[in-house]
Amino acid sequence: MERSPRSDQNGNRVNKAGRMQVELAKFFDDVKSTLDKASVQSQNATGAGRISKQTPHVCIIGAGITGLGCADILTQHNIKVTILEGRDRIGGRVSQSNHLAHLVDMGPNWIHGTRDNPIVDIARETQTVVSPTGERGYFVDEIGQVMPEDKANRLSDITWQIITDAIDHSKENSDQIAPTESLEDCFHKRLIKSYLDLDERKIVL
Repeated sequence: MERSPRSDQNGNRVNKAGRMQVELAKFFDDVKSTLDKASVQSQNATGAGRISKQTPHVCIIGAGITGLGCADILTQHNIKVTILEGRDRIGGRVSQSNHLAHLVDMGPNWIHGTRDNPIVDIARETQTVVSPTGERGYFVDEIGQVMPEDKANRLSDITWQIITDAIDHSKENSDQIAPTESLEDCFHKRLIKSYLDLDERKIVL
């Protein structure tokens, strides 16, 4: 059940997304105020008693959507920002792969909140299939077409069974598995012995 909209400090009615924006704006105003008060003050070398206040400098760990969004808001409040990212790209879970010779979106996998969410608008505009959390997901073939539900369920069960068996095998035989052996190798070995046709094997891979 959705809660009824609340009002902001000016008496305007706002929904959940709007309340979040109001709260975030207030939060970063508080952050800026705190950083301003805590900023280092130093004596000016050329004139005793003259004090210069340094610009607040915030370090953000991770250049995903959250980190980039946080940096954007902070810089709008004239706060200096440095972002540290361990990968050689930005975006976090938002990424693509051409491992199968064509681009595939690897993530993100969840859309948190569907009201006033620009990601939902993008999904609709691109006709991306979505399903509620907890329900069965979708399988797509190598040209991006959604597969029939019965075929998708069958291949999904096979995929997760191979993953589960590989985890069990790893736990029981970790000292005998070569460092170069990967989960993909396990898939290839299992699929060679399977009854799946070549196209279905490619989909599972």
